[in-house]
Amino acid sequence: TNRSPVLSVTTRGPRTIVVGKEALFEFDLKNASEIAAKNVIVRMHLPHWIEVAKQDTSVGSTRVEPDQQGDSTLNWTIAHLNGEAHEKLKLKIIPRGSRPLDLGVTWTFVPANSTAQIQVQEPKLEMSVIGPQDVLFGETKIYTITISNPGTGDAENVVLNLKPLVPSEQAA
Repeated sequence: TNRSPVLSVTTRGPRTIVVGKEALFEFDLKNASEIAAKNVIVRMHLPHWIEVAKQDTSVGSTRVEPDQQGDSTLNWTIAHLNGEAHEKLKLKIIPRGSRPLDLGVTWTFVPANSTAQIQVQEPKLEMSVIGPQDVLFGETKIYTITISNPGTGDAENVVLNLKPLVPSEQAA
């Protein structure tokens, strides 16, 4: 069974903001699971007409990076977010244009690893023959043949065939 963190981000702030005036937005990052999240990155897309005035985090670091369309992305990076933890990012922005703002938030984290330990077994057959070393022609002697498996797995479909000493005799 592989379990992973369950992250959510809640954005709080005013529904309307004024061009040229600072507006405060708070982002609450929550890990609702008991599993810690590693290398969490929360991303916010900011259009080119939005100026970031201030960033303050309860944990981790932030960095604004330009993108290829002339806009920018604010990246909030957290190396380790404990299970059932809450963290905050306060962001002050100043709009420089009179347009609707879609403050989209996405996040990623390193997926949890899952390891299943599988035991590999190996059968090993050993055979020993116990009996007299010397036998005279025509004598009957008794030998004990012992088959064992000192390996870690079951040996399946084991067959023991005794071959006659003389090719014209029947197989034992």
